[in-house]
Amino acid sequence: MLQADIDQLTKLAGTLDTIGGAIDGIEVRGKDNEVAVAMPGSTVWRACIQASENVEGAYLRVAERMRGVAGKVRECGKSLAMTDEQFAAKMHELDFHASGRQ
Repeated sequence: MLQADIDQLTKLAGTLDTIGGAIDGIEVRGKDNEVAVAMPGSTVWRACIQASENVEGAYLRVAERMRGVAGKVRECGKSLAMTDEQFAAKMHELDFHASGRQ
């Protein structure tokens, strides 16, 4: 039997959204240009730029996945809430004592 706390699912979704935003907010690129200034004549800066682009892309993919999981968790919580409400409505429709029998 599934037992889910819808409030906790909503809270988890919010936390995952926050994590996704924090990861997306990490500034990776920008310092790579300082390498060229710090090491004149070196070609290391090209590797630094490429590495920073790859790392930033990886962070973006992780952030998108966190937000995607948050969306799925939120969607599941809403589906469970709707199902619980529908179940309760059906139970209220039943009138076990309508015929006068007990």
